[in-house]
Amino acid sequence: MPDNATNPPYRRRLPATFAAVKRHTGVEMDVVAMGLPASQTYAFRRISLDRTLAALVILAVVIVVSAMIRIDAGPRTDDTGGGGLLILQDTDHLVAFEDLSHQSSGWSEDRLWDRPGLGRVLGPFSNDAITRTISLPENTAAITLAFDLYLLDQARLPTITVGGSTITTSASARPFGSLGIRRSRISLRLRSTAPTLDIALSGTRGGAWALDNFVVIAHRPNGA
Repeated sequence: MPDNATNPPYRRRLPATFAAVKRHTGVEMDVVAMGLPASQTYAFRRISLDRTLAALVILAVVIVVSAMIRIDAGPRTDDTGGGGLLILQDTDHLVAFEDLSHQSSGWSEDRLWDRPGLGRVLGPFSNDAITRTISLPENTAAITLAFDLYLLDQARLPTITVGGSTITTSASARPFGSLGIRRSRISLRLRSTAPTLDIALSGTRGGAWALDNFVVIAHRPNGA
C-alpha cells in the first residue's frame, strides 16, 4: 500500500497550512483532537467536571439532611410514624435522643434486641415494667416526650406513666413491614416543673413489645 494511503500528504502539510491561514486571516486554527477542535474538547471536559462537582454537592446535602434529627412535627399521639425536621428554639434543650443502635442509657432493663425488620431496639418485653429517671435543666416549664413502640404477636400498647400519673392516649398501632410487627409513634407535650422526669412503661398482656427512637426535649419559658 502506498505511503500516501496511510500518511496522506495533507497531514504533513497541516502545520504549514495553519501558519498560512493565521498569516493571511489573523485567525488561529484549533488543533484537532479526537475529531473535535481543542477548544471544544476543553469545553466538554469542563462541563463534565462541573457536573461531577454539582453531583458531589447534592450528595453531601442529602447526607447532611438525612443525619438531622427527626421527630413528629408537633405534640400528638398517633400511629402514623411520620415525622418532620426537629427545629429547636432558643428556649428548648435537647435532653435525650437515642435510636438505641449502640446502647440504652439509664433504663431499668438494659436489654437490647436485634430484631429482623427493626434493627436494634430496647426489648423485648411482655408483662415487664421498665423505668427511667432523667434530670431536667433548670427553669423547665414543659417537656416533649416521644418514642416508637413496636408490638409483636397480640401485644397491646404498654401503660405509660410520667411523674406517677398514667398518661391516656388515643394512639393505636398499624402494621410495620411484612413480619407481623405493628408500630405506634407516641409524642406528648406535658407541663413539668420538676427537676427530674420519671417514666415507666408497663406491659398489659401477653405478646412482646419494644421501644426505639427515644426523645426528650425540655422547654423553658421565654427569657429564662
